[in-house]
Amino acid sequence: MSLDKMGPTLDEVAHQVAVLSRAVHEITFWMKEVEKSGVLPEGLVERARDRCHLHRLERRIDSIRQTLESTKTPEPERRDILRESLEKSLLVLEGKADVIRERLVDA
Repeated sequence: MSLDKMGPTLDEVAHQVAVLSRAVHEITFWMKEVEKSGVLPEGLVERARDRCHLHRLERRIDSIRQTLESTKTPEPERRDILRESLEKSLLVLEGKADVIRERLVDA
């Protein structure tokens, strides 16, 4: 941790994220191996991966919605390229999230 009162530096956070990513990757690898032995139910790794992906998508969707809310203009005919791009991204992400939700419900 950095000594200043503002918390960790960007480099420290990046390092922590890299370490955590490696740990999650290793856990997932070992879950797959255990799943092959029949100790874990088949498909558990995929469901866990889907839940993580869904969580990331939902965070991105919320972020885009908040950005769109904060950029509303009183003149609806004044639409800018950024807003249109965000709205398209929102539709794509919502579609992906719906597909994953359906897969999780069916599992």
